[in-house]
Amino acid sequence: MRTCFFQLSSGRLAYSIYGTSGQPVVMLPGMGALRSEYRFLGPRLDKAGFRAIALDLRGHGDSSVPWTRYDVPSVGGDILHLVDHVHEGPVHQHRGTSGITRTIVRGTHSASSANLGKESFRAIETTIRAIREEVDNGDQI
Repeated sequence: MRTCFFQLSSGRLAYSIYGTSGQPVVMLPGMGALRSEYRFLGPRLDKAGFRAIALDLRGHGDSSVPWTRYDVPSVGGDILHLVDHVHEGPVHQHRGTSGITRTIVRGTHSASSANLGKESFRAIETTIRAIREEVDNGDQI
């Protein structure tokens, strides 16, 4: 795992990368949560062949404060800038707030849902399910 930073005009964002190759999966914590909530999922996705990227949202964790805006469009822009910063092309997105896995496709700075392949989706969901089962069984992760 590497901790990295990138500078935007209104602040600095922190993110962690697990792995060096494979399709990227951007993991987004909910408001008030930190990228460290993915400390177990990130390495597992790396082992499953993905490059996992966890972001501290603006004003959270190691990302800078203050920002002039904390609204959804601003955070969405941050995510698109992160995708531009770390990867050219489509990425998978896992949102902690809803537990739904979906995909972002970069366009002219607008995000939309798309299906990049059922196998990738299933691999991510299988990894998440395995971790949940370990937690439910009381296993050490």
